[in-house]
Amino acid sequence: MIFYYIWRRGLWRHLDLEKLRYFAGRGGDRLALSRAYPLWRSLNLAALLFRPRYADAVVTWLDYRIAFYEGQRG
Repeated sequence: MIFYYIWRRGLWRHLDLEKLRYFAGRGGDRLALSRAYPLWRSLNLAALLFRPRYADAVVTWLDYRIAFYEGQRG
């Protein structure tokens, strides 16, 4: 489900290697919060794959974070 909603909102073009590294806890400063507690640890992976409402909510949040990271929102 998560991949469908990412594709539907057109977020694939905004995702790059640096953002994916932060999601996985591998990018940036060694002391960054994203490295100590990466985002994927706080998500229910089974719900991302099988529950449409949960996946849509995560993609909505991801869309906001991408726009914030790129400086489009404050």
